Amino acid sequence: MGTKVNAQQDSKSPYVSAVSDALLSVHMRSVQPWLDNDWMYNRTKGGKTLNAALKVLHEYSREVIESRRQERQERRKGSVSISDKDLGLKRREAFLDLLLEASDSAGAALSDSDEEVDTFMFGGHDTTAAAMSFIFYNLAANPEVQARLAEEVAEVFGASDGAVTSQDLAQLKYTERVIKESLRLYPSVPLFARRIDEELPITGGYVIPAGTGALIACYQMNRNPAFFPDPEKFDPDRFLPENCTGRHPYAYVPFSAGPRNCIGQKFGMLQMKSTVAKVVRHCVLSLPRPGYKPVVTGRVILRAEDGVQLKVSPRKMAISPC
Repeated sequence: MGTKVNAQQDSKSPYVSAVSDALLSVHMRSVQPWLDNDWMYNRTKGGKTLNAALKVLHEYSREVIESRRQERQERRKGSVSISDKDLGLKRREAFLDLLLEASDSAGAALSDSDEEVDTFMFGGHDTTAAAMSFIFYNLAANPEVQARLAEEVAEVFGASDGAVTSQDLAQLKYTERVIKESLRLYPSVPLFARRIDEELPITGGYVIPAGTGALIACYQMNRNPAFFPDPEKFDPDRFLPENCTGRHPYAYVPFSAGPRNCIGQKFGMLQMKSTVAKVVRHCVLSLPRPGYKPVVTGRVILRAEDGVQLKVSPRKMAISPC
């Protein structure tokens, strides 16, 4: 007899939906082993839906790769034969350019970079978009935080509407704390899995055997009252340097941690800081109704079931130069 896997989702623990799905997947493979066979799985309704979605994703990835490769070829045709070293410059290339350079040098096929581009599209945009929706919700639900953030943005940018530099973004200290606190409450990836390759001793004298699959539910970890008192409260000052002192380094891991952490976390933070600054500078965010809270669901990416509903109005107070 199979084991029934069920988890009741509530507003305080939406991560359990993702945990339930993961456990259900393991359970289904144990009672329906034929789903492990690709040939058979691809003929099921779920397999056909998955393959149709993957086809769209892969076609888009190939278009991106081909477009980028053509741009590189055009630049080579019109470039002058003077190296960056001759000019005393160090040019930074995008990661995709480095991959294409490596594949061109090795004579690799165009499709060899597909998986990396898929990772860029999924890991670099879907997660950031999900995080932004919850950041804006938290700003709308906490108008005093939004007002303080708007003041910081006004101080940094003044009346200028020019290009934003990395130096500008580095000054947005409070904005960064707002983003970190939102990721604490609503991490884009609510849980991630690892395989224990060797015996792992843990506290209490227990040992996790090699070959064990481990699920790390950072949604729950980030709400541990031992590290985050009053965990449901939105408080960006939790991430002031003095408040982080003594906190366990793995108590807060929205980008995972260790050698397999998110390689794009710095870029993602820059994306979010620039977007938050732009929106709050020109708009006021508010809730559609008092007490509104999105119903979140945990899958691969944490999302609001019906999207995040917000009222957006122009910021009437003109931003004057500092």
